[in-house]
Amino acid sequence: MSLRLSVIICTHNPRTDYLRQTVDSLRRQTLPTSQWELILIDNASTSNPPPSDMVEWHPCGRLVVEQELGLTPARLRGISEATGSLLVFVDDDNVLHPGYLTSALEIALARPYIGAFGGNVTGKFEIPPARHLVPFLNWLALLRVETDHWGNARNMDPLPVGAGLCVRREVALQYSNELNSQLHRRKLDRRGAALVSGGDNDLILTAMEMGLGAGIFISLELTHLIPRERLTDAYFVRMAEGMSYSQTLRARMGRSRSLPPASWRRKLLDLVKFPFFGSFQRKLVLASRRGERLARQCDLAHPQSFSNPSSRLSPTEFKQSDL
Repeated sequence: MSLRLSVIICTHNPRTDYLRQTVDSLRRQTLPTSQWELILIDNASTSNPPPSDMVEWHPCGRLVVEQELGLTPARLRGISEATGSLLVFVDDDNVLHPGYLTSALEIALARPYIGAFGGNVTGKFEIPPARHLVPFLNWLALLRVETDHWGNARNMDPLPVGAGLCVRREVALQYSNELNSQLHRRKLDRRGAALVSGGDNDLILTAMEMGLGAGIFISLELTHLIPRERLTDAYFVRMAEGMSYSQTLRARMGRSRSLPPASWRRKLLDLVKFPFFGSFQRKLVLASRRGERLARQCDLAHPQSFSNPSSRLSPTEFKQSDL
């Protein structure tokens, strides 16, 4: 295959045993190392920087330090460093199945109309999740589809997740150029321990705005390693606030679908039901409301004011059945 690929791992104070499993899965890839490069971005690690031997085994591997804290600055640095025509963003707790990179290149070659895509993500839990958390495990970027799924309508559901996200170079460069002038969009993703999210969707939306599509393909499989500290009630409450904050902020920026305001009947029904919720569910509801309130208080003209807790149409829209 002539199409070259760049694997970009962004990490901040990584758990070393998880990062090693991520790197070991890359060592086992069926795609020859001559066809891809490995870029490990150390994003302002303070307590546990990644060791250099994580990349020394790869003939085109290198460790790059990005001092601006945040997943988005780390990804932008990876984009600027990458030379491949297809960029694959791998989290530091992702274990790719051996054929992942080969399949990614095959999809990119066979489907030039897809600008960003990913695959199925299965969780591997350090401890069994509590029963009441099971309905919310998809918040941990777990995803399962039974058939290939693609399109470029803004209401496409589900979208690929950031774990193992594959992005064409032209989309990544467009995204990077836009964020150089639209600084508020640089605050849409995680910074250190803050559970803000949304950068993945922002990147995917960039592809759609270029007239390309997004997709999830069953030939792409990875395992997400989930530590015990992410399986607590407190963590899910923080996630509820962070996701609500992100969704509201993206809607204000025109980077997601804006949902119509709740009717008074809906608000009344929610008020009546609230006392009957369990303690955990009430905490989630209150955290979600808090995140929305914080996002509405943000001054979009001044990104430094952001707390840590109507859209453009695509040039064309298509769905799987049209192709």
